[in-house]
Amino acid sequence: MIKNKKNVMIFIILKVSFDTPMEGTMSETIVSLLETVRGYIVNGEYDFLVYREKNKKTLEDYGITAEFLVSNIFDELEPGDLFRGPIPDKDPNKQDGDVYIFMKDINCIIPEISKKFYIKFKIVEENNKKLIILSLHEEGMFE
Repeated sequence: MIKNKKNVMIFIILKVSFDTPMEGTMSETIVSLLETVRGYIVNGEYDFLVYREKNKKTLEDYGITAEFLVSNIFDELEPGDLFRGPIPDKDPNKQDGDVYIFMKDINCIIPEISKKFYIKFKIVEENNKKLIILSLHEEGMFE
């Protein structure tokens, strides 16, 4: 039995590159985006770059695994969870793409606190992976 279950607010920041512009309503666009992300996860076409030191510390501090994020959060996202976006990527050294920010209440094993987290990822063709999860950290840390 899991004892320290708490609700945690998670901000999920997506960097998405598409060959053609998305059409339809914003809700249809987000549904399509989430279906694309889930498809990459199901097919194992994702990779984590969250193992950099600052991200490892966050994972360890809150007892979160990257696999937990993939298997629990992305499945539950809905268009209504969109917090902000699309926002153009500000980094000129990165591939073109828009940033989306999702906010979701999730149950997670952590110390007796509730925290907000940023999760950054992008969709690209890189080393046979299509979904690259870039970062996980607390709100206000490592901006």
